[in-house]
Amino acid sequence: MRDIAADDAEAHRGPDQGGPAKSEPVDETVAAARPVATTKPPATRRARWANLIAVLAVGIAVLVLSIILGRAYTPLTQFDEGVHFDYIVKILDERGLPTVADTLSPETVKEYVCRGAETTCSTPITLDQIPVAGVNYVLMYAPVYYLLDAAVAVPLRAVTGMSLFEAARIASSVLYALGSALFLAVAIRLGAHRGAAIGIVFAISVAPLALLQGSTVTPDGLAPLFAAGLVWAATLRGSWRRRIIVTVAIAVLAALNKSNFIPLATAGIWFATFLPVGAQTLSTFRSDFRANAKGYAIGVALSLLPLLAQSAWNTWRIAGRIPGREPDGGLNTIMYTDGSILDAIFSGVRALLQPIHDSGFPPSPELWSIGYLLQALVFGGVFLFALRPLAAADDTTRVGGMSATAGILLSFVFLPVTFYVLYHSIGTQSRYGLPLMIFAAIIVVATIRGRVAGWVLAISGLLVYAHTIGEVLTTPTS
Repeated sequence: MRDIAADDAEAHRGPDQGGPAKSEPVDETVAAARPVATTKPPATRRARWANLIAVLAVGIAVLVLSIILGRAYTPLTQFDEGVHFDYIVKILDERGLPTVADTLSPETVKEYVCRGAETTCSTPITLDQIPVAGVNYVLMYAPVYYLLDAAVAVPLRAVTGMSLFEAARIASSVLYALGSALFLAVAIRLGAHRGAAIGIVFAISVAPLALLQGSTVTPDGLAPLFAAGLVWAATLRGSWRRRIIVTVAIAVLAALNKSNFIPLATAGIWFATFLPVGAQTLSTFRSDFRANAKGYAIGVALSLLPLLAQSAWNTWRIAGRIPGREPDGGLNTIMYTDGSILDAIFSGVRALLQPIHDSGFPPSPELWSIGYLLQALVFGGVFLFALRPLAAADDTTRVGGMSATAGILLSFVFLPVTFYVLYHSIGTQSRYGLPLMIFAAIIVVATIRGRVAGWVLAISGLLVYAHTIGEVLTTPTS
């Protein structure tokens, strides 16, 4: 059986042709006994149609629920939704990006007033009454999410006549649903039982904290799309060079989207770098290492690009800062802490391991409990694959599990230390761990191939989805 990354002759290129060197020829009997990085035998035509229908159905189901929540949830979310929406307004109305200490546009202020708990659309308001004096403090984010959202929202507003804010929320739901559909497609491609993958995708996508981000205006809603996109790119068929180029491109876009996506982006590049190529397997990794060292070194070096790209963008965006006026309007000063850097790290670790534990909408203890179980399954699974690689199904899930674990460990240090060093604050929030959780979930569910487990998870996921719809429709938002 072929390696998933070696579906054509290009997969056998060496470093001087753009990929790790080929291993020495091996005895075919020995090679046949080795575990390879394949997923499963090619699907039949009937199975391919069933997979396609499942992906479309899950995407539509998530889209419908997300739109329902976005329409039902009246207030601006605590996830900086107001300033994220203002970024879109500035792109469309002012044909530019937010500048240092830039204040909110009138259309954004109107949404703050109309959606406030104690105000109506006719209530007079000044910028001083809006958090951090109405400063748009997300100028350090590249317009990755905002351009995608605007591309859907503008024609939607033109056709329906709805407000830009309502259209932007629906656009976010579309992007979130696309990510959930890709999540399912990639998991199935890696060998997951279709029912198990459907159940896990539903359970994570409709978790209250994840769903609220996917249904409202925030770049965090791109977590499923980038996580699944990186796993897809890292396991592309073809040459090593091809999959590295595609993976790095997606990784850089993810990092530019939001800085908390940097550990995810790095893990994706590591996955693409170390996934065996051609006749290689993890069992021959040590013997092949010297021959492949150049390719590995290139991949590790390229894994720094997401960080460098985000740092360069951030430096450029705040270059015009005004003395005495903070680019974030003083937001991070509010989160100032007297604690030590170790306190920040420990607090960050606790938060990042609980990306769907509570909060969000609907506020359902039952759904939060399911979130706890999912977190334990996903994080425990990839940690197991890292400590005991033979517990994984094949080389793809072994390398994916180790890459996910490395990315999670990186996030434990990178995110808390970044907040502490730059702002002396404890700003690591639990939702920042969602991108890596989805990355890890794809790897874990790809190892679930039993029919009984698959159907149990599928039924459970559908029940969670049905329960969530009921909660959304019956829970008041104010």
